[in-house]
Amino acid sequence: TYLKEKHPGYEFVLIMGADNLETFTKWKNWEQILDTVELYVYPRKESDGGSLLHHPKVKVFHAPQMELSATFIRDSIRQKKDVRYMLPQSVWEYVREMHFYEK
Repeated sequence: TYLKEKHPGYEFVLIMGADNLETFTKWKNWEQILDTVELYVYPRKESDGGSLLHHPKVKVFHAPQMELSATFIRDSIRQKKDVRYMLPQSVWEYVREMHFYEK
């Protein structure tokens, strides 16, 4: 709602993985979100997308599936593994500078 009010000339979508779509109905105001924007869903091997998979406002993009997730990156950083090749350089630098996910 805030973004639509702030930028009335723009059309917004919400991008998420199929694993998040499975629990989307537990989100606060999920029905309002779904009334307001389309959901663009990236497939995940471990997820079927749940009950909203065939909703008219949900669009699943059949794309190559990578074995890479935000959780994997966060966990790898906590374990002091080098993930810089998995992120854009500016993102890696910011994560490192701010010490995100180190604890």
